[in-house]
Amino acid sequence: LAVRPNVITAVGDGAWNIPATWSCTCVPTSTDNVVIPSPRVVDVDGATATAEGLTIDAGATLNFNSNDSLLLNGDLLVNGLISSSTGLLGFVGTGAQELWNNSGSAITQFDFYANNSTTVSFKSGDWNITNFIKVAAGQLVNDGATVTLVSDASTQAQIQPSATNSFSGEFILQRYF
Repeated sequence: LAVRPNVITAVGDGAWNIPATWSCTCVPTSTDNVVIPSPRVVDVDGATATAEGLTIDAGATLNFNSNDSLLLNGDLLVNGLISSSTGLLGFVGTGAQELWNNSGSAITQFDFYANNSTTVSFKSGDWNITNFIKVAAGQLVNDGATVTLVSDASTQAQIQPSATNSFSGEFILQRYF
């Protein structure tokens, strides 16, 4: 039997759920750490994608092409780009999870979901949520980032029913009139 590598790297542009996209010629699972290097473009398209942790290098892109989901059990480090007019980014680990946006640009995410009995923490950069944010368990902490629930002529982001005391830190909630 072949041993799965500790880190799976995108070696081609394509869908997350296609083995040819990845260095292991497999589809990453919830126990795999994943790296998308420059100049790769990976699409979350057609199925729920999972990983332990995810690093998006400068010059690389992660696209959400439909109402699909990416569920992470570990940390997210973004030095590149996340393109999401639809789709859900979820944090479902059992230990503390951190989100780092070092790209120099705002990350705009359609849906954001946290179901972690400890904490999910925004650590750096700008994060814009355009549809909903929900904390099913644990606490969502803003610890150094700018997190905005966007409201404009076309969308009004909202906080869905969440766990008690589930938000800590400053979150900006816009309202369009």
